[in-house]
Formats: sequence, C-alpha cells, structure tokens
Amino acid sequence: MAGSHYSDNGGGSDTICLPASPTWSNYTDGPDGYKARVYGTEFDYEDGLFPYAVIGQDLPCAVCMARKNAYVMIPGRNDCFKSWTREYHGYLAASYHSHHGPHNHICVDFEPHFLTKGSKEDNDHLLYLVESVCGSLPCPPYVHGRELACVVCSL
Repeated sequence: MAGSHYSDNGGGSDTICLPASPTWSNYTDGPDGYKARVYGTEFDYEDGLFPYAVIGQDLPCAVCMARKNAYVMIPGRNDCFKSWTREYHGYLAASYHSHHGPHNHICVDFEPHFLTKGSKEDNDHLLYLVESVCGSLPCPPYVHGRELACVVCSL
C-alpha cells in the first residue's frame, strides 16, 4: 500500500496498491524535484481497537478476486445488508485531519497484515482511523468521537 507523504501539498490523493514485483517501462533513476512521489503506508495510530499493536507497522494491500457481480465498501457498518455477503470488515481510515491534502477513505481489515520489514516508524504515507463528528452528521445515530467501522460486501 502506498500514497503521498502526509505533509506534501501535491501528488496523488488516493491510496494505491503497488505490486510486490514491479516491472518498468522507460525510466531514469534518481530523485527529481519535478515528479510526484509515492511512499509506503504505515499506521500512526494506537488505541487498542485492533487485536494487536499496529503503530509504525508498514501495510501491504490486498486485491480480492471473487466471482461476484458487485462490491461495495460500506463505511459506518461492520455487517452487510440482507442478501449481500461480507468479504471482510474493519475500520475506516484516511489521512490525519490536519495533514496537507485529502486522501481517500479505505477500509482497513480488523486483523491487518504487515510487511515483514515494517515496524520502523518512517512517517511517510500515514493512516489514521476516522471518527464521527456531530453537527451536519446526525448524532444519534452517530456518536461524536467514535471510530467508524467499515465492511466490504459482495452481491
């Protein structure tokens, strides 16, 4: 999993899934001030919601293949609606609210896997859990400051 540095003003706004074995087209080696950048992703958050420590862990991504017609990530739920099948569930995550630039919301599995080398805090592309804020978002049913669950369902 990868994305822009948390403090960059530009670059991509989404979190991307990079393969473990990249292949290359035409290229030049070395950093260049005229390119966007991508960094590995790690958790910069810890509060005991996950079944084990996640802070500073580098995260891989997963691409699911199933013979289903449609998928949807439903934020704010940990279960699927009737007649849908739960593929996985977890917590809604994005960039920190005061970091530069928006990043898309993703559903991080309840029991995330980590890269084998990845327990050093590099502080590059960072993920934080998403909490609800009352106001335009109605409370109830939402609860101010509560982390949002998410679920990926297939039809």
